[in-house]
Amino acid sequence: MKKRIITVSHTREMKTRQEGFTLIEVLISIALIATIGCAVLGALMTATRVTISNNERTMAESLAQAQMEDIMRSTYDDVFNPPQYSAISFPDPNYGIAITAARLDVDGDWDTSSDEGCQKITVQVSHHGNQVIILEAYKAKHD
Repeated sequence: MKKRIITVSHTREMKTRQEGFTLIEVLISIALIATIGCAVLGALMTATRVTISNNERTMAESLAQAQMEDIMRSTYDDVFNPPQYSAISFPDPNYGIAITAARLDVDGDWDTSSDEGCQKITVQVSHHGNQVIILEAYKAKHD
């Protein structure tokens, strides 16, 4: 069996060839990971905002449709000028409904004081005071 002799110079050479990462390599890796992390978080925040906005719009559209259907099913108001229709109840207080009804001048005599059997109904839905959707329809009096 052959014996190996280790000299002092050989020991110094082994100490200087240690494996591992330098400080610069570690700092560059951390900066790269942080940059990628910020980009991913930014994309997630944008996706979350878009999802919330779409949910808000969908809820407002459903609420406006339900309100308009309720008005169309209700009795034709030929008593008040402008016509008055009540808002449906909704459990979320952050949404608001505004209803506007106007008599239309069907015969073209520029007189809307008398009811001529046709009304323009506008339903506006807001969320936290910001208008989200406006829905318009016409209601006719059926004798």
